[in-house]
Amino acid sequence: MLPHSGHTRREDSEGLRQGGENRRRENRGRMRWLRGKGRGLAVPVLCLCFFLLFSLAEGSPLLVHSVTFSGNRRVSSERLRKLVWTRKGVEFSLEKVREDVKKLFSTGYFRDVKVDVQYSEEGVDVTFLLEEKPVVLRVVVTGNDEVKTEEIEKVLTIKENDYFSSEKVKESEEKLRELYENNGFFDVKIRTKVIEREGNRREVRFSITEGEKRKIEKIVFRGNNYFTDDELKDRIQTSEKGFFSFITGSGTFKKDVFENDLKILEVLYLDNGFLDVKVEGPFFRKTEEGLILEVKVHEGIQYRVGDISLQGDGAGEAEKLREKFSLKKYMVFSREKMVRDILMMTRKLQDEGFADATVIPRYQRRRGEPVADITYIVEKGKKYRFGLVNVHGNTKTLDKVIRRNLEVEEGALYTATGLEESRKNLLRLGYFKDVKVTTSKGKEEDELDVNVEVEEAPTGSISGGFGFSSVDKFFGVVNLSENNLFGRGWKLNLNSQFGSRRVIFDLGFTDPAFLDSDFTLRLNAYNTDVEYDEFTRKAKGGRVGFSYPLSKYVSTGLSLRIDQVKIQDVQTDVENSVLLEEALKGAQITHSITWDITRDTRNSFINPTEGSRQSFSVEYAGGILGGESDFVKYFIEDRTYVPVLGSSTYGFRFLWGHTVSTVGGRVPLFERFFLGGPYTIRGFEARSITPVDRNTGEEIGGNKELVVNNELIIPLYEEIGLKWVFFFDAGNTWRQGDYPRNLGDLRYGAGFGIRWYSPMGPLRFEWGFNLDPKEGEPKRVVEFTIGTSF
Repeated sequence: MLPHSGHTRREDSEGLRQGGENRRRENRGRMRWLRGKGRGLAVPVLCLCFFLLFSLAEGSPLLVHSVTFSGNRRVSSERLRKLVWTRKGVEFSLEKVREDVKKLFSTGYFRDVKVDVQYSEEGVDVTFLLEEKPVVLRVVVTGNDEVKTEEIEKVLTIKENDYFSSEKVKESEEKLRELYENNGFFDVKIRTKVIEREGNRREVRFSITEGEKRKIEKIVFRGNNYFTDDELKDRIQTSEKGFFSFITGSGTFKKDVFENDLKILEVLYLDNGFLDVKVEGPFFRKTEEGLILEVKVHEGIQYRVGDISLQGDGAGEAEKLREKFSLKKYMVFSREKMVRDILMMTRKLQDEGFADATVIPRYQRRRGEPVADITYIVEKGKKYRFGLVNVHGNTKTLDKVIRRNLEVEEGALYTATGLEESRKNLLRLGYFKDVKVTTSKGKEEDELDVNVEVEEAPTGSISGGFGFSSVDKFFGVVNLSENNLFGRGWKLNLNSQFGSRRVIFDLGFTDPAFLDSDFTLRLNAYNTDVEYDEFTRKAKGGRVGFSYPLSKYVSTGLSLRIDQVKIQDVQTDVENSVLLEEALKGAQITHSITWDITRDTRNSFINPTEGSRQSFSVEYAGGILGGESDFVKYFIEDRTYVPVLGSSTYGFRFLWGHTVSTVGGRVPLFERFFLGGPYTIRGFEARSITPVDRNTGEEIGGNKELVVNNELIIPLYEEIGLKWVFFFDAGNTWRQGDYPRNLGDLRYGAGFGIRWYSPMGPLRFEWGFNLDPKEGEPKRVVEFTIGTSF
């Protein structure tokens, strides 16, 4: 305990002996104690007790008359007054004052806290005597030539105008050393100096001698027998210096990355049965050329799985899943498979209402055998049902739009899958930046309320632009879209393109819950005027359709199409021209009905990174529907997206289309298939992959088409939606009666490009190469387009 400053007190002893007359006349008392750094309080207990007894004998409590703070320059007294319990008018309490001292000291603002107490007829005057910590006047870093000052300032924990702390100075020095080592400066020397300045301030100086920059020339593993060095190197991010290390940063040692690499290697061994594995490092050896990084591996022995037993009150339910276990008896032990089984059992119980279900694994190594017996302790916990479903944060979207996409219901049995799928469903809509679905205790003991917290995202856009396309030359684009009209989930879009060779207007409307039912209504109207090299095609029409969900991911639909198409301005001198024959027919009206069935598990409708979409459709035109076109057309399509290489995505598309006339003769020219261009097979000019008429040599389109697209999409600047794309395409078209017989019948293209998911839609810059150009075909086609990807 620290010594107190003492106290003085004058008393009228005569008054005391007379039983209390004039008991507090001109009486004054004073005491002081302080809180040292981490030590207790020294208090004149006897004198204080005497004074308290004196007050009690008089029959009145000891009240605080005033509370003041002294010595605080940077922190206002008002702010400190809010921290302490002791205040004017309350009964004085020694215990509370002790607590106040601790509170003030714990703020970190003060070196020392003392308390001065004075007693008078008015009450107790309490003064907190404060000694503030020094303030950092400035932080100076010198000697940094290779590492930018801005990078250094980010890692320093001691900051200008902060309270000075020796611990933070040491921490900053370690952070600075780590920063330099992460940049390859393993010989760095840091000298730290703290200079006292007037006004209780400190100047902190870091003097750096950087030394030579070194990179990892070689990574060596010691003790690894099961995996080769190359196999282990392939698993970790830390790498050896390469030819392009000045661009890629290869060979640079980063402590945080390497620590994660050690965990990756341990998990790799655990997934292959090595339960006793230990991976240690880094160990460095300096060479003239750089560094040799050594990693020591203690593999131990490889274990196989022995008996698998289940215990706990949930063992019965878990037993039903035994056949589905990934990890089985006699297999090599695998941590990954064990975790998979644990998650399966946990999810099974949680979907039966046991929200607190747990599965704890324990494994016992057998003596003298490379075998481990596994015991899963399965505890169900309490059974719950859902209480209230609360929706928050939807400033625009109606509650009913959110609720119809939830897979949880009030009063229903608790299900973890329902909560997870509810969040995914809401994110897929594209209405929200973020969605959180949590639970909290309900009114009843067996109830859990569901709390859906959404953050609205912009859903409408108006954009325009001008550009140049290899297909359409100069053109302009104006797009107006709203994906959540009036907060009802309605979608409205108006797309228009205009230029020297095309004018397009397309208006679409979608109501995903028509009249609050499960039916989706789709309306579409269009007017196009497109000039091709050989002719001009004008079309106007519309489509109305309904779709209905058969399950969560599967839906079916029916739609009607009415349009009018006219081929004109045919540029040909060929006799018996097919194009001229089509033009002479004038405006041709088509009435058709289409049935389709679709399965869609993509995680996003706009920019998917995983999932797939399969569809099959049949369109029937003419016959009892009327019109001047008679044909049947069907499509089979698959689109699959797989995450690869971190945040990259592999995309695959397969499309087969076939159309045939129902009255004999040719299918109308505008209903046939022409491939080539940015949306089918890249590396070929638009509409250049087509059969030609045997008599006239004209390009007449195919009755069948096959398109296969492969894409690898790699983020370039993910924040703004800019991505690399590498592609390989294949496909062809065939006339009626011909079919693809082997891979030699296909045309192939490959290339690369940049894709920007802009407010106007995807902007695409792509360089495609014809892998087997025929006479007259270009070897390379550069495309710039605005529109959706495959």
